[in-house]
Amino acid sequence: MTGAALGCAGVAELLEGHRRGELEPDAVGRVEAHLARCSACRSVRERDDILAAILRRLPVTPAPPTLRRRIEATAGRRRWLGSWLGRPWVGAAVAAGLVAVALAPWLDIRGTPAPDPIENLVLSGVAEYERIRLQLPGGSAEVTDPARAFAAVRALTDVQLPPAFAGDRDYRLVAVRPTILADRRAAAAVLAYEGRPVCAYFVLSGQDLPMPDARRVQIDQYRPYGRRVRGATVVYWKQAALAFLMVTDLDEEGSRQMFLRIRKAL
Repeated sequence: MTGAALGCAGVAELLEGHRRGELEPDAVGRVEAHLARCSACRSVRERDDILAAILRRLPVTPAPPTLRRRIEATAGRRRWLGSWLGRPWVGAAVAAGLVAVALAPWLDIRGTPAPDPIENLVLSGVAEYERIRLQLPGGSAEVTDPARAFAAVRALTDVQLPPAFAGDRDYRLVAVRPTILADRRAAAAVLAYEGRPVCAYFVLSGQDLPMPDARRVQIDQYRPYGRRVRGATVVYWKQAALAFLMVTDLDEEGSRQMFLRIRKAL
């Protein structure tokens, strides 16, 4: 990192670009260093991730032209609104809110159930994997000193990546980085096959995370949680005090082999 450390105000201006993978590498490093130590900014980033994931599933309904004019008229009193108007999904969110208000008299609203921590973790992991793949160029260089990279990430996350994530002659380790999944500090290791990133493993403290009974899959002698999300295969399991999340775009057999490759080595 070559730039000065960012404060909360500076990070707030870069969070949307960070989420979209539009920042330069130096800015990415500075933002992620701040997120690793600031729970308030991590919460903002996580809320953005979850909201964006939900809104991507909604049908696209253009907001009426008069709505934008009315919102812009209040910008002088609420300066923070200007930065939000630039986000493409905000118009959809406002429109969805207006629809909900209009339908409220006909709806029986009984409250929203508590968020599922595993659902949040899975959605956050898939979004992070997509972002990492956008940032890593084809033919990414191999991490030459995995132990040193693992130690650097541990200093920021308090999570030790096991040696099994260092890769082998077939699957090369091309990225090691700190990240945030579902408002939790996590360590990420990305493996590539023939120069193309194909799998990311996320490791985080998992003592308080549940192991769901539903969606368990049989892989050899193991029964992890597994599902498909936006074209990626996600496998979640726990071991000792750690939780592991694997996200890959390999086919079913390739996904099973990637899971077994790591699970048996731990």
